[in-house]
Amino acid sequence: MASSLIDGRWDYGASDAAIFASIAVGIPEDGMPGFGAVMDADQIDVLVRLMREAEHAQSH
Repeated sequence: MASSLIDGRWDYGASDAAIFASIAVGIPEDGMPGFGAVMDADQIDVLVRLMREAEHAQSH
């Protein structure tokens, strides 16, 4: 079971770049596939921003 994407806890790096890499390349050892083959960089950037906005809304 995957952990929350908006609770502010990041097991594989909290920077936007680390989150981008996790989405693009995946985390194979935890069963998460990479999405870089089906999403371009702009789409992944939008997803990272969306996750940050949801994280911010949840913390307030």
